[in-house]
Amino acid sequence: MSEGFGAFVRAHGGEGRLVVQPRMGFGDPQRMREGLAATRAADALTVGTITLDAHTRVGHLRAVERALRDGSDLNGYPIVSHEESVTRWVLSAASGPGFPVQVRHGSAAPADIFRTLTRLGLGAGEGGPVSYRLPYGRTPLAESVRNWRESCEVVTEPAALEYADRGAADRADHRFGSGPVRSPPPGCWRICRTCAEGSTTWPWSTAHPCRSPAHVEPEQARVRSPRVWP
Repeated sequence: MSEGFGAFVRAHGGEGRLVVQPRMGFGDPQRMREGLAATRAADALTVGTITLDAHTRVGHLRAVERALRDGSDLNGYPIVSHEESVTRWVLSAASGPGFPVQVRHGSAAPADIFRTLTRLGLGAGEGGPVSYRLPYGRTPLAESVRNWRESCEVVTEPAALEYADRGAADRADHRFGSGPVRSPPPGCWRICRTCAEGSTTWPWSTAHPCRSPAHVEPEQARVRSPRVWP
């Protein structure tokens, strides 16, 4: 199981230490495993990343299957299409205490991704129905928001809660707003987007204010069991 990503970053970042997150994603499980192992072995306080491929992000799983069958390169790790035993083998090279792993997907329809992450015990991800759709997404905003509300329900399904009870860390600890933060956008726009993304997952989430651009720390929302937040 992956250690809680959000808790790890807050704990060490709060001590003034720099947490380094090299971003990577490989279609080949062997390369993905080696990348995570190399990141953990680096001479720094690091956390791991699995960036998903473009086909998985938009739900074109048949295209992923063809690529895997033909041996074609993918621009990220197809976590939904690989056997879960394969992904567990990938994670076994590095994931564990002292090295949490975050999955970066940016999907406008992440339900299948969320289900896979839940079964794998990976709760940390990055994406958002607004922040990732506006810069380069083609999914209509209303559809993206609807997809995310439905996807957030995935992590409160009985099966998801059962996996969480078995020790899945940070069941759904999601960071919003990474794409626009790189610019960075005007503060007023950031506030509006934060409210929009937080309300998208209500009542399953709480949104935390984004730090200043110097910290490059996007908004974070933790999806919880259903609860009405004030």
